[in-house]
Formats: sequence, structure tokens, C-alpha cells
Amino acid sequence: MDLLGLDIQVIADRAFCKNNSSETTITQMRKIVRNLYKRRNVIAHQSNRGHEDAVHYQISKEQVVEFIENIERIVNAIHNVANEHD
Repeated sequence: MDLLGLDIQVIADRAFCKNNSSETTITQMRKIVRNLYKRRNVIAHQSNRGHEDAVHYQISKEQVVEFIENIERIVNAIHNVANEHD
């Protein structure tokens, strides 16, 4: 975001400001992005199976909905901050 001239803290605040969490918004966003990245890698590189035992990982509808909602929050925050930056 720095290369685009966008402040990551502002984006995190916009995306997660309504959460009643003891974590900062930037910590929340980093944790969410890290978890999405890890989950994506398991799906893409391990066929959604455990590395040690090849057991297939389950994913619930609730997890998928949460992932989508978080991605939408982040993307919308980036979009809004970028539009205001012009």
C-alpha cells in the first residue's frame, strides 16, 4: 500500500473499525490476511489435505462466509481510500 501512497492503518481502520476487539485494527487485518493466505496455500498446494497424514481438511459454510465478508471489507476499504486519495 505504501507504493500506492495509501496508509495501511487507515485501510485497517475502515475495514474493521466496528469490531469490539481488544486487538488493534491493523493486527486484526494482518491476522485475517495471514489466515486466508495459509488456507489458500493448503488448498492450492496440498489439495486441501494435511501435510503429514494426507487427511482431507473440512471447511464449513460459516468459515467460507466469514472469509468472503472479510475479503469484501478489505477490498472495499482499499477502494474507498484509493478513491479519496486521488
